Amino acid sequence: MATIEKTGKRWRVRRFTDGKLRTVASCATKLDAETILRRLEEEERARGKAPRGSQLPMGELLARWRTAKVGAGNDPAHTAAAEAKLRNLCAARNWQATMSVTALSVSDYRQAGGSVGACRFLAGVLRWAHDTLDQHVDAKALRALRAGRVARRPSPVLMTDDQVAEAEQRAERMSVSAGTLVHCLATYGWRPISAAKLTVADFDPFAGTITCHVKGGDIVRHMVLPRTHRLLCELIAGKKQTAPLFLDPRTDQAWDLVRGISEWSRNHLRIKVYDLKRYAISTMLARGVPPQDVAAFTGHRTISQVLRYSRSNEERQRAALDAISGKDVESGDPGMPQEARPSGI
Repeated sequence: MATIEKTGKRWRVRRFTDGKLRTVASCATKLDAETILRRLEEEERARGKAPRGSQLPMGELLARWRTAKVGAGNDPAHTAAAEAKLRNLCAARNWQATMSVTALSVSDYRQAGGSVGACRFLAGVLRWAHDTLDQHVDAKALRALRAGRVARRPSPVLMTDDQVAEAEQRAERMSVSAGTLVHCLATYGWRPISAAKLTVADFDPFAGTITCHVKGGDIVRHMVLPRTHRLLCELIAGKKQTAPLFLDPRTDQAWDLVRGISEWSRNHLRIKVYDLKRYAISTMLARGVPPQDVAAFTGHRTISQVLRYSRSNEERQRAALDAISGKDVESGDPGMPQEARPSGI
């Protein structure tokens, strides 16, 4: 049972659980509180349809999940595609109900090269089934589904300039759009999914700027280099403002937002796409760009998030040693061996 009440200038949504009346949400307007109240009532009705402790078949559970998500405003086509993938996955792995999804079976699936996107969607479905329909879900299975996000975890060693150039050339052989995409990811450190969402209208060729919708709903607008400007002008020639800026070279259509760029980079470029993001951020930091200015390109909210991507490699370590050595020579460090000092010091 849920209710709303006004406390001061705010409206509180409260629900009776475990013998106590607990606050679920605090809203600024009554309309927001009533919206949350209706959602809680719908969850109660859905929970009533499934007796507590019962195990719904995975097919019925997925159908209810899709209906609930579409009703909450999710994209119907995207949600239906996710449901179809999960149905095929559950049928292939013999996951007939939530209790059959165990940590061991999930581990076997991941070791066999299971899709990271499918794991993410399945984890969301299981959490929804547990919270809304009182279905039994193995907590260890949830941890196994979200552990080791291989597609997004960059390699421990930073890519070299030659490796990035080789990846860009390999992408250019597939299409100009793909080559430009790799160039942008390795230069500005965009999130791959943000790049996949860009349209022709997001690039302003007259001002030389591009607008990215980054994680959290924020909007980042920044200038681009002359080379980037030239490449993007070639891409948008003759296209409508609503057309995608970058196209999947395999289908010549818009990128799949779930796993398109990540899958393509692993299979065709033989690199992890987030390695390009790490390379871009590390390069900007190594060239003396302040972290707050780096965040203006990448869309990170804090400096600590930017610094998490900073890495080095053997080439940059040599350059650092040269810089350290040069400083020692200029300062005439008395600790330097006499034979290492230039003549005249």
